[in-house]
Amino acid sequence: MVNILLLSFLLSCALGDGVSSVSSEKCKIDGDCLPYNTCHNEICVHKEIFQLESLEWVGSVILLIISMIANAGGVGGSVICTSLLLLLFYFNPHQAVALTQGYIFAGSFTSVALKIKDRHPTRNRPLIYYDALMQLCSPLLLGVSIGVMVNPGFPGWLILAMLTLVVLYLGINGFIKAANLYKIESQTKALKKKQDAEKEQEQEINKVTKEEFKHQPSESEVNLKFDEIENNFEGNHKKFNQKNSTDNGKNSLDDASENQEEIPEVIDNKECIDNQKTIEYKDLSKELQNKINEIYKSEEKVISVFHLIYFVLLALFSILFALLKGSSSYKSIVGISSCSVGFGMIIIGYVVSMLLLSLYSSIYLVRKTKICESANYNFEVGDIHWHPKKCIIFIIAGFITGILVGILGLGAGYIIGSVFLFLKVRPEITTTSTSFSIAITSFTAMIQFFIEGIIDWKYALWLMGASILGALVGILVLRKQVVKRGRSSILIYGFSAILAGSFIIIPTVGIINTLKQVDKGTFVIGFKSIC
Repeated sequence: MVNILLLSFLLSCALGDGVSSVSSEKCKIDGDCLPYNTCHNEICVHKEIFQLESLEWVGSVILLIISMIANAGGVGGSVICTSLLLLLFYFNPHQAVALTQGYIFAGSFTSVALKIKDRHPTRNRPLIYYDALMQLCSPLLLGVSIGVMVNPGFPGWLILAMLTLVVLYLGINGFIKAANLYKIESQTKALKKKQDAEKEQEQEINKVTKEEFKHQPSESEVNLKFDEIENNFEGNHKKFNQKNSTDNGKNSLDDASENQEEIPEVIDNKECIDNQKTIEYKDLSKELQNKINEIYKSEEKVISVFHLIYFVLLALFSILFALLKGSSSYKSIVGISSCSVGFGMIIIGYVVSMLLLSLYSSIYLVRKTKICESANYNFEVGDIHWHPKKCIIFIIAGFITGILVGILGLGAGYIIGSVFLFLKVRPEITTTSTSFSIAITSFTAMIQFFIEGIIDWKYALWLMGASILGALVGILVLRKQVVKRGRSSILIYGFSAILAGSFIIIPTVGIINTLKQVDKGTFVIGFKSIC
């Protein structure tokens, strides 16, 4: 899978290096553009990555730290990355959203690579919930593709306004979760402290008891007394045996006859138990036995071939869709012009294909649930029992999430994680599964943004490097230290504080840039054409 992802990225890098004029700001002179941008053919163009300006170095270090905190806490950090790209790198909103996808892809992919071999805490199956992701990823990638396609048409001020609202919600929600988690952690620490005190008290009692035993008779004295009692008992026992030898012989014959009658009864009980097990096992048809055995075998693997093929096909379909439809900066591989009849047919074909894959996934999961229920499968708390209504909910949630990912550059984890937790999926499974979904969606979005001509691959690689390094330190060092001290809430508090900073940065940058554009007459209030 890694080779396919890298091959697709290198292929997309070879297709072009331009920046879409649709996503760029209009200008007449360099003064009409943001810092680090110059006016070229009446379009603001961002500078090349080298040499980096001082603010960009500062931003790179901060992004590395953000990646440490975000990946240690199991989130992507997309909103914060977008804020810093606006404030310190001076990208416009469209470019910031696009570059953010590369940043969160690198971090989430690193997280998945480190955890993909981890197993379920109570079952012999992967930690990643592949079945649930199957149902989510098809509508998710459909939404991402549509979001990426319409992103250049959204005015920059509207994207920033929507991001501000999202940051506000996430920040408040984060502080509430952190406070609740801190309360639980404090209660756990208090309980542990109480247990340690009780254990210490028990050890003190044992110590006092040992001191008391020192005043008891010595072992040699006790042994002499015991030998004396034993000799008296043996003398009495011999007399008793001589007197009752005749009666004992008779009783032994009676006991033997009784035992002979009881033995068949014991054997019959054992045979009855074996017959019950055989009957219970024979209740499953041979076909049902084979199906449930296949399910158990697939769960023993890191990822089944079926799931791997499904996810790879979804990603490739989305990338192929972007290549077929083309963009303002890249021509379609089949020569279709933007917004033509052929363009519309490709969009319809892609939507129908992804919906059919969602339908196939729904049927597969509903049938699998019925097989497991019929075969008395050992369900874990939090396992999803799939039925049509639940499948539809997942499709709707996935599609809406994908739209937000494509337009605002958000990580899919914010919504997917909430859906999983609402369905009572275990937190550790939710975290890893969310990282997997972020890796797929952000990779697909990044490639499509590049084909759209919005993303600069040199800056993308730079940000991806910072994200990977931060993710490694966060997962391997920071998370272990936090878990060791029993204060995971610190990560959520830190992340929420950063979101609070983003809540200030995003609207501030948006207002300043809007006022400059109004003064220079380049402000656009409405939507732009994506053709």
